[in-house]
Amino acid sequence: YVYNATSINDAGYLSLDMNTYFNNSFSEILNIDVLSSDNFNAEIEITNVLGKKIKHVYSGDLNKGKNHLEINTAEMGSGIYILTLRSNSKNISKKILIK
Repeated sequence: YVYNATSINDAGYLSLDMNTYFNNSFSEILNIDVLSSDNFNAEIEITNVLGKKIKHVYSGDLNKGKNHLEINTAEMGSGIYILTLRSNSKNISKKILIK
């Protein structure tokens, strides 16, 4: 599965690209590429569709350019979740499916 989300404004760009790889029935990895025109502070989390926080993914500085993160989702049950990236200027959310 490939999910793409892009947000653009006058001050620059911030995009979030996600690729989910199902290696086997025991290991699930969500790969995230965050592309930005500037350095910024970010928080990334996964919630269920009701908004309950399921997993804290990342909190800290991300650099200008491409930032790659891998998230192990093996401990999460099957279902639909929302991955949210928050920065000082933008929020980007994207639906993910765990099988």
